[in-house]
Amino acid sequence: MSAVFVILLMFCAVIVMVIRVDNDREKCAARVYQPGPNRDAQRIHFGVVARIPCSSTLTTRRGPGDYHSYLGRREARGYVHRWSIAAMKYIKMAIAMIALVASALAQAPKKTTPEKPNLRESFAKTGLKALLAIGDFKGTGSLTGPSKEAYEDARAKANSASAPETLMIANLTNLAIMRSADNLARENIMQKAMAKVDHDGVRPNAYLTLEKVRQDPELSAALDSISERESGCSAALEKAFRDRIAIPLPGTCSGK
Repeated sequence: MSAVFVILLMFCAVIVMVIRVDNDREKCAARVYQPGPNRDAQRIHFGVVARIPCSSTLTTRRGPGDYHSYLGRREARGYVHRWSIAAMKYIKMAIAMIALVASALAQAPKKTTPEKPNLRESFAKTGLKALLAIGDFKGTGSLTGPSKEAYEDARAKANSASAPETLMIANLTNLAIMRSADNLARENIMQKAMAKVDHDGVRPNAYLTLEKVRQDPELSAALDSISERESGCSAALEKAFRDRIAIPLPGTCSGK
């Protein structure tokens, strides 16, 4: 891009020089070929060359058709002059367009190189299984049943010498802790709703309790906040396992 810009500038400079030289020659020739008395006054008798203040000396011995030849050359020079002006106009437009394109390219966001997978395929598959199993855990303490088995399988599959795999195991551990805490928070919300249902003289059940939660703005907002946080955390970790790229613990997995 910069090389093209420099070439265009050099071309413009050459055209400007050509136009200036052409103008100088035009003025000089106009003084030499003036018809009538002025032309005769410029001649020096006995065939001596006239000293006219131009870039070069010009002889004043001209034939009758010289003036018409001069007019023809002048018309040709005028065509070249007009062409040069038009060429410079378009070159300036091209330079302006190049500058705009260069500015746009400089301001455009640079593409980031995608990260290379740093998790082994076998570990990524096992870790994804553990992630989904932890998401199905309903307890309020340590993992049990299928969730615990899937988590232990992922720990056994991880290479302790691999920092990315160790990081993802730590993420699964934090997810399990958060899941247990969230389940306990859900139970507390349901117990509050159940107490309100019982207060209304109706035998509580799961459907009525959940309905009472949805009717209470505070309880409903607390329950939705837990679900949204867990969903965001699981989605980020799931993508990491599927892409086989280790990531730090997402903020949605903090459990706060």
